Parts: sequence; C-alpha cells; structure tokens
Amino acid sequence: MYEYTKTATRNVNQIVPRMIEEFMLLANVTVATWIKERFPDIAFLRCHPSPIPHMMKEMKETLEHIGIHLDVTSAGSLQASLGRYSGDDPYTQARMIVLNTLCARPMARAKYFCASFASEALDFWHYALSVPLYTHYTSPIRRYADVMVHRLLAASLGYSDKPQWHNDFVQ
Repeated sequence: MYEYTKTATRNVNQIVPRMIEEFMLLANVTVATWIKERFPDIAFLRCHPSPIPHMMKEMKETLEHIGIHLDVTSAGSLQASLGRYSGDDPYTQARMIVLNTLCARPMARAKYFCASFASEALDFWHYALSVPLYTHYTSPIRRYADVMVHRLLAASLGYSDKPQWHNDFVQ
C-alpha cells in the first residue's frame, strides 16, 4: 500500500506542474489571439525566432560525435529527441542540464512586438513553444508586459476604454 501511495504521489507531483504549464500556455495563446483580433494595430505580442542555423548544425554534429543524436528540424522534434536522454538518476539529470544549456546557445532571443509591425506568419511564431501566436498574460505581478496585455484584454471585454497607445509606443 505504501509503495503504491508513494508512486501515485510522485506521478501526481510530475503531472500537476505539467498541467499547469499547459493551461498557462493555452491562456497566453488564447489571449494573444483575442487581442490581435480586436486590436490588430496595438496588440502586444511575443515571438521567438528560429535558432541560428549554423550554430544548431554545429551543436548537433558535436553531440553526434559522443553518441547523442538530436533531431533539430523543429522545436517539437528537438524536445522529443531530448526526451530520449532524460531520466531520474543523477547522471541523467546532469546530462540533461548540459544538453539544455547546449541547445539554448543557438537560440535567438524572444522579443516583444506590436502586431502592426509584423506582416508574415513567421513574424508571429514562437519557436520554443511551437505556437503561431503568443503573449505574456499570466504573470501580471512579475512583468509589465502582462499588465499591458491585461489592459488590452479589459478594453476588449468592455471593462475599460481602449488604451490610447500609438503603435510606435507599443513597439
């Protein structure tokens, strides 16, 4: 009985944080879509460009020399191939820290932008999260970006007037 409870608790402790992350991602994507539809001129979004190709290629080739094979064709395939090297033992956890650090180096920095300054779907894409549209909405006590998005959302729902921001200000 104790062993079952211990295993069940460990599983819940792993599942619940993942569920919370997924719900936060869904909230941020939903709000991004909503404010972009209502305020395409001043929607405040966040994108994450694709990694720097030559750096990603070099990292992949370097890791292959030591027997680690990563699929770097997309964020999803990279995450899936990293998952093959994860585990619970200290050695595997240390390896994952190193792999995550190495995979972060070729990544471009995510950036905030005003929707009216973007024109193509790739301009809106968030590579790391593998979503077509994203904004920060879920942490208004930590980021001013979330406060801006909350103001746009409140206006879109009729709780306040539309912010009188010029798109250059938002950008």
